[in-house]
Amino acid sequence: MRVSRSSITRDKSPEAGAADVAVLVAGNSAFALDLYQAMNDSDGNLLISPHSISMALAMVYGGSRGDTERQMAETLYFDLPQDRLHSAFNTLDLSLTGRISGEEANPVPLRVASSVWGQEGRHFLPAYLDILALNYGEEVRQLDFMRDPNAASARINEWASDETEGRISHLISPDAITPFTKLVLANAVYFKAEWQQPFDDRAASRQLFYALDGTEERVEMMRQQSRLRYAAGQGYRIVELPYRGRGMAMTILVPDSGRFGEFEESLSGSALMGMLKGLNHEVVRLTMPRFETESAFRLSDTLRDMGMENAFDYGSADFSGMDGRSCQAKGDVCLLISDVLHRAFVSVDEAGTEAAAATAVTERTTQAFIPEETVVELTIDRPFIFFIRDLETGSLLFLGRMVSLR
Repeated sequence: MRVSRSSITRDKSPEAGAADVAVLVAGNSAFALDLYQAMNDSDGNLLISPHSISMALAMVYGGSRGDTERQMAETLYFDLPQDRLHSAFNTLDLSLTGRISGEEANPVPLRVASSVWGQEGRHFLPAYLDILALNYGEEVRQLDFMRDPNAASARINEWASDETEGRISHLISPDAITPFTKLVLANAVYFKAEWQQPFDDRAASRQLFYALDGTEERVEMMRQQSRLRYAAGQGYRIVELPYRGRGMAMTILVPDSGRFGEFEESLSGSALMGMLKGLNHEVVRLTMPRFETESAFRLSDTLRDMGMENAFDYGSADFSGMDGRSCQAKGDVCLLISDVLHRAFVSVDEAGTEAAAATAVTERTTQAFIPEETVVELTIDRPFIFFIRDLETGSLLFLGRMVSLR
């Protein structure tokens, strides 16, 4: 397989400051909630990794120009100039991977895998290859979509499986590739962590969960009592469960009974930030279900509807920053995005998140001295929304909802 590479390597000490990273994270969060709202028209569960999607699209954005660039910036809330944006992504990613690689005593393992695949034989401009190499440590990998779609899809799936330790092995199918495919954006995510305070596996019991469609589901419920960040607001309650190392946490939003749809429609990036500011440490007696869900999406139609029309349109796409060719030039064989493919999986149990192969290190707090009247009771027996986020930067790594546990 041919690879288009830059002559430079990744910048491990980018110049982006805290202010630029904060702007980037705020924009990514706003896009995450916009994307969630655009995808919540079904009645089922939902799981996405907004961080992975934004980062992968940023690599393609580096080659966009004109109205295509403007539309992508507006849709994705890329509010920094191109050079500062990519440097901020580099800083954010290095912050996460630096902690993951063991610079902390209890690293939280997160793997974000993104890649750009172009039609074999395409020439890419050195300036674009430099953006990928300098800020993402990536290159454009070339496949023959036109003549051998089966081999192309198999190669992308092999990459995804390697990057996710076998969890994501069927990211793309041959029918996702057509003779007209010029560019495929693929992304996959992998996360595995133990709770800072594991649930008591001896306290699990079967209990009713009231699904969004009104059915009653008898499911396994986990229990713990510990000091957690918690708040109660107008029509909802929110609780945050840290992972070991306290660098990342799962934040769970529980709308009041019968108000899930109303609450969900009002959820935005700014609304979420306001809720998070209200969190305070409380002793919480928490009862919540074990759950597992998997999602797979083709996001091209959704992103087009959100405002990125040109990026997918043969007559309008302008990725001339990649190869010097624009679809607006008549008779030119140009690049455009064919598909944006995303798959994610989460499993939550007493030990942690995606913990089927994890070894739980149990750290218990003594509860005998906690006055009973200080304990907050929270039973998550109805639909809820959850985030896995990085506490240092505020970056939303995963976003999902569980409306049924069947």
